[in-house]
Amino acid sequence: MSQAPGTAHFRIRCFLRRKRYPAPLAVLLVFPFVPLCLFLSGEKKGRGRSRRRPLGGLRQSSALPNGGRERNEKEPEARLTNQLPLAGRRRTSLANERERKCKRSARNRDGPTSRGAICGRQDEGRAWNTRVNEKPGGVGIMSGDILDVMEPGCKRRKTAEPEDVSTWDLLPVLSERESQGVTLMPVYAAPILNKKEACRLVKEISAVYPLGDFPHLKRVRACLSRESPHPLEVILCLASSEQQQENGLPSLAELFTNGRVNLCGLGQPFLTRVPVFPPLTRPQYEEAASHWPVSFHENKRVSQALSGSLFTSSEKSAMQKHMELAIQAAKRGARQGMRPVGAVVVDPATGNVLAVGHDCRDGLNPLLHAAMVCIDLVAHSQGGGAYLYNNYPACTFLKPDSTVDHSSSFGDGLPYICTGYDMYLTREPCLLCAMALVHSRIERVFYGVPTPHGALGTSYHIHSRQELNHRFEVFRGILEDQCHSLAQMSVLKESERDSV
Repeated sequence: MSQAPGTAHFRIRCFLRRKRYPAPLAVLLVFPFVPLCLFLSGEKKGRGRSRRRPLGGLRQSSALPNGGRERNEKEPEARLTNQLPLAGRRRTSLANERERKCKRSARNRDGPTSRGAICGRQDEGRAWNTRVNEKPGGVGIMSGDILDVMEPGCKRRKTAEPEDVSTWDLLPVLSERESQGVTLMPVYAAPILNKKEACRLVKEISAVYPLGDFPHLKRVRACLSRESPHPLEVILCLASSEQQQENGLPSLAELFTNGRVNLCGLGQPFLTRVPVFPPLTRPQYEEAASHWPVSFHENKRVSQALSGSLFTSSEKSAMQKHMELAIQAAKRGARQGMRPVGAVVVDPATGNVLAVGHDCRDGLNPLLHAAMVCIDLVAHSQGGGAYLYNNYPACTFLKPDSTVDHSSSFGDGLPYICTGYDMYLTREPCLLCAMALVHSRIERVFYGVPTPHGALGTSYHIHSRQELNHRFEVFRGILEDQCHSLAQMSVLKESERDSV
């Protein structure tokens, strides 16, 4: 008679076989324990039968009207939970705990008779809601109905953008290097016929012709054409266009005359063009990579500015309001015979408008351009200033706090003139105003339209000169159409003045 692998007899027999006892001795050892094993196995089976219940957690009960069955709500849930892995058990218990908290908070806050009460909780992207059913009598009864666990939470309502913000685009005015195209230079390259020789060839060629002045260039590139018989191409050395025109393409032996490079695995050299300077912006990188692979360390802020995602709609709305103040000041100055150019200085930390001015070069002083006027007005707000603008009511500034002594420039807690401030101009400032902005330590400049002799992007890039002791950001394009109409008015007035 054979025993099942899980019985006590089978386990004892296996133990005896491992110990290699003789058969008669094994019988004497096993026989006293047979009754005990039968008793234990029968008791265990009896306990299992006593705990067994119908499928689904139903218990027999003759007192129940629904077929003599009663639903056991906790047992199926526990049985299902025990079958889950540990992570699933934790999620299930967490869901149950959230459900209980949601019901308890609903009862404490609204009570069982609140009309149309809804208890909602959103945690980790999941909405837990308890509804209250409406009855004809107007009394809401808590149903304890839990909505779908994976139901997404309520989406945020998008803030309405201002009406005119979408009509203009804010563009950054980058430095000369960032705004120029990709410059190329000629080099000699050769195909690598065997991939296994690539590492050795790169080391040997780099030792003879290093690219120390051009660290952005990658020495090897994958072949552009899939149909090409060679998989890789490598830069050998720099080439001059004059030598190439005189002697044509050199051979490998002419390029490596010292014998320090094992030419096995290299094909015939050819002439190609690679970028001279490392790319600074995403468009430059894409253009440079189309010629030869280069390394690129992206400036996230510049990339966001070029894509138009640097500023939010609320920030652009505030910028538009500040530029509208500058346009109004320019129009008021034009009514007094001044050139229609306006400027506004704003503290971006608080949003306060510190100074509003317009061009006064035809009145008080020929040096008082709009930017110069606003800088002088900010100096007035700090207890300084050089000119009085009593005859120009549009030129105003935020009056300083009377409780603060501004007689001394040290220890008054005020910044140096325009340190950390923004300036809004209806048109691009000239070289004089740009240098004044550098010396006043302006933080950012926003102008509407460029000018032929502008110093912030058109003729010069004063704001990004490395030899100067201060640099700032420049953006253009706010309300460009309205600023362009002001610029046309200025050109007409200048032509009339010149004709007279």
